[in-house]
Amino acid sequence: MKYILFIESVKEKEWEVGAIINNDIVYNPDYSDTRSDHVKIKNSKELKQVLTEFIIGINEKDYVIVHIDAHSNQFELGFRNDPDIDDTHNIQPWGDVVKMCNSLFGKFYERALFVFASCLSALYFKDLPFHQYNIIAAENEVDPRRMKEQLLVFYKSFCFGNSFEHAYDDMIQRFPIEDELKRDKKEQSILKFYSNDATSTT
Repeated sequence: MKYILFIESVKEKEWEVGAIINNDIVYNPDYSDTRSDHVKIKNSKELKQVLTEFIIGINEKDYVIVHIDAHSNQFELGFRNDPDIDDTHNIQPWGDVVKMCNSLFGKFYERALFVFASCLSALYFKDLPFHQYNIIAAENEVDPRRMKEQLLVFYKSFCFGNSFEHAYDDMIQRFPIEDELKRDKKEQSILKFYSNDATSTT
C-alpha cells in the first residue's frame, strides 16, 4: 500500500502544489493501492502533530511520502510565511526537522520519502552524509507552477508502481535539469533526489 500526506503551510493566495496533486490522486481510479490526504498547518507544533497521527496504523512494509509545501532557505523551514519571521513556532531549523522526522520515520528506511516543495531546501540536504529516508528537495528559488508540472509526472509514475528513484528519473527525463537551467530564473524548478543511503544525488 502507498500512503501520501500533502502538508500545506503557505499564505492563503499562494499556489497550492500539494492540494492540486492530491486532488489528482484521490479522483484517479487507477490508483487503487494509494491513499492520500491533504492538510493545512500553521506552525511547527502542528507539523509534528500531523506527522505523528499520519503514521499510526501504517505497516513498515508500506510506502509513505510526506510532501510539504512551505517556505524555506538553506538554514530553516518556515510555516505560512518566509522563514525570516522571528517566531519560534513559525520557523524550525533543518536540523530539528530532520531529527523529528528520523524519530518518526526511521523504521521505514527506503520505503519513506520526504518531498520538500520549498525554496533552497536542497542546499541543506546535499551536505548531509547520510539520509535515513529518501528526499526530494529544491535547489533554487522555485516557481511553484513549474514544480507542480514536474511533480505531477513524479507522482503519476510512483502511483503506477515505480520506485521513488525510477519515478524521479521519469520526471527528469520529461524535465531535464540542463533544460530547466535555460529557463528564466523566475520560471525554474530544480528538484534533486537524495536516496536514504546517500548514493544517489541526481
